[in-house]
Amino acid sequence: MLLSLAQSRRNIEGVLFDVLIVPAELPEALKMQEQGSAYNAQVQAKGKGRGLGAPHLFVFGGLLEALLLRQQSIGKVNFEKLTEFKARLQSLDYEEKMDITRFTKVDRCYDQGKRRITLCLQEGRKEVIGALQQLGAELKSGRAPASHMERELQEWLEVFLQ
Repeated sequence: MLLSLAQSRRNIEGVLFDVLIVPAELPEALKMQEQGSAYNAQVQAKGKGRGLGAPHLFVFGGLLEALLLRQQSIGKVNFEKLTEFKARLQSLDYEEKMDITRFTKVDRCYDQGKRRITLCLQEGRKEVIGALQQLGAELKSGRAPASHMERELQEWLEVFLQ
C-alpha cells in the first residue's frame, strides 16, 4: 500500500509540476533559499495569526528577482517578458497571485552539488523555465524514480512474498 501511494504521488507530481535540476550555487537557487529562510524567521517573530500569506509566493519572488538581475545571461527577450510578468504580478491582489503562482519550492537533491526547483505556474511558465535553462537548469519530465528506501522495501517485499 505504501509503495503504491508513493508511486501515485510521483505520477501526480510528474503531471502537475515542472521540475528543474540546477547547480546548488546558482544565484537563483540561493535567493529562493534565502527568501524561504526570511519567511520562516518572520513567522517565528510574528507567531500565530501572522498574516504573511503563502511561503511559496516569497520563494517565487526571490526566483523572479534573481532572474531579473541576470539580464545578460537570460537574454533580452526573456528579460523583457519577465519584467512584464513581474509588473503584472505586482498589480494583482493576493488571491490572483495565488492563482498564477500555485507552487514554488527549492529542495536539496541526493547529489549535494544540485538543487531541485519545483514550479507550478499558470502564467510566465515558459519564460521562467526558459531563463533557468539558459542558466544551466535541466528540465525533468515524467515520473520521478523511486527513492532508495522504496527500492529496498520493494526488494524486501518481493523476497518476503515468494
